Formats: sequence, C-alpha cells, structure tokens
Amino acid sequence: MPLKLHNFGEPASIPKQSYFCQKLETHFRAAGFKNYVTTASLPTSGPKGKCPYVTFENGEKMGDSHWVVQEMVKRGMMKDLDAGLSDEQKADTRAWKSYVEEVIFPSNVVTRYGDDKNWAVFVSEALGKLPIVARSPLAWTIRKGALSQLWARGTGRYSKPEIAEILEDALRDLDLKLGAKSETEGDGSGFVYGGAEPTSLDVVIYSWLVCVMSTKCNPVQAAGILRSERLRGYVRRLTELWFPEYEGVLKLTGELEAVAIEVVD
Repeated sequence: MPLKLHNFGEPASIPKQSYFCQKLETHFRAAGFKNYVTTASLPTSGPKGKCPYVTFENGEKMGDSHWVVQEMVKRGMMKDLDAGLSDEQKADTRAWKSYVEEVIFPSNVVTRYGDDKNWAVFVSEALGKLPIVARSPLAWTIRKGALSQLWARGTGRYSKPEIAEILEDALRDLDLKLGAKSETEGDGSGFVYGGAEPTSLDVVIYSWLVCVMSTKCNPVQAAGILRSERLRGYVRRLTELWFPEYEGVLKLTGELEAVAIEVVD
C-alpha cells in the first residue's frame, strides 16, 4: 500500500504554489522514493493543521515536511540525501535552508498576499473554479490569516521597498551560490555541491525557484529567475530530471535558453 502525500490538489502537470508541498514531493523525487500517491486534502485534516502531511501504511498521519523526511529516513523508507556531506557542508546546508524558509519564502508570500494586484491573480488561479459566493469569503479568510501570521513574525511589517530588496538580494545570492559550485567543483552535474547525487539543499533551492514559477502572482521574482542564466538553467535541468511532467516550466525555460544561445552565437 503506497504512502499518501496530502497537498492542496494542484494538477500534477504544474508545480505546487505552496513551497513546503513542493519541497516534500521534490525530496521524494530526488531520493528516488516512488511508492506514494498524492491526494487533495484540507490543511485542517492534518495532524498539525497544515499541508503537506503524509499517511503511512498503518494509517498514522504525520505533518511538517522536515519531520516527515526525518522519519522516513529513520524508518529506512528513503535514503538520506545528505549522508555524503562533510560536517561543514551540513552546517552550510542548514544555514541556507533557514535563509530560504525563514527569510526568502515569507517575503515572497508577502508579495502574493499583501499586494492587491498579485492577490487578485492568486485568487483567480487558486480559487477561480469556486462559485463567487464561496470564493469571496474563503479568499478573505485565507488572506486575513496569512497576513496576520506574517505580521506576527515581523516580515509582514516590512515596506514594499524593503521586501523588494530582500527578494532581489535573494536571487543574487542564489545565483552566486550556484556559481560558486561550478567554479570550484564543476563537473556538469548541476547540483549545488557537485558530485553525482543531489542533496537536500538542491531540494530546497529548486523547490522555491519552481514554486515561484508556478504562478503569475510573483511576476517580479519569476522574471528575475528567468533573466539569470544560472537559475534558469538550474531549474530546467532539475525539472527534466525530477518533474518532466512540468511541461510549462520546460517550455518557458527552454524558449529563453534558446534565445540566450542565439544571442551568444
């Protein structure tokens, strides 16, 4: 009996709008774990009141992408992607994960939920199939709850220029991180630390990048990713490897890659 992966039910052909939902399934793909099925679920049905979460074969439910991965590795269900890293690389990985998940991602969410134009796009994409009588109150509840949480953690108190600066710095930092590998350990693998296998940091970076590209409600950040040869190429390579069904991402990154090559030639 396969493990059940509970998320918000987006079509399998597109990336998840939720970074953490994308991250958990990406970890499965990167680790070669195939014995799972996805199922659309409400966050309130999960043990921690959020998605993603999983249901093991014995019916046990477990939430939070980090602890799900830890438990599956402990049970021998999935390999440890970081087993081959040095202690220094593991510390570096933890620092970058915190940067992405505690700084970059929340700032990204502010641009989705705090900007009226981006919010309207998000509602159209995520809730557009609902009748207006259900869509409006649900959208209001989601937005109010998200902005309240962002305000409580501090990120929601930043001005638009401050959020823009954080995200601009983030794209530059990620570009430099990928470039540092290619200059010191370049072997054509396309992974952050080089070598033949991905690590959990590849999962984190790829998941955020492709999550931004899954929606039109983060236009500035999506455009920044596509302008960067490194980031665009990284997304394309790992999409081909892990999610070849994301045809829209492959088409977009492929078209721009072809334009870039033509300009160079």
